[in-house]
Amino acid sequence: MSDAAATVIGNFANVEDANIVRSLAEKIYSDTDIAGEWVTVKVGNLSQNKIEEALNNGLSKAVSICEKGWINGALMAVQGKVAWTDSLTPLLNKL
Repeated sequence: MSDAAATVIGNFANVEDANIVRSLAEKIYSDTDIAGEWVTVKVGNLSQNKIEEALNNGLSKAVSICEKGWINGALMAVQGKVAWTDSLTPLLNKL
């Protein structure tokens, strides 16, 4: 379940930016099971606004998945900036 949740959250963290390079999955791996899907192959430097947008998009989906009880929490990082669900705060405070 956690692998599927990470994929969904990652997909929601997607933002449009000229510094993000994508390709069709089958151009990277001809035997892929996600033919026709765009996948990210490179991410250059993003503006702080784009980083925050990506984290907010992903966090919104992560909270939704947590509320359904499918995962206990999520932590995301984009170019040195981090966001997490409230459920992880007690654990992170112990670090």
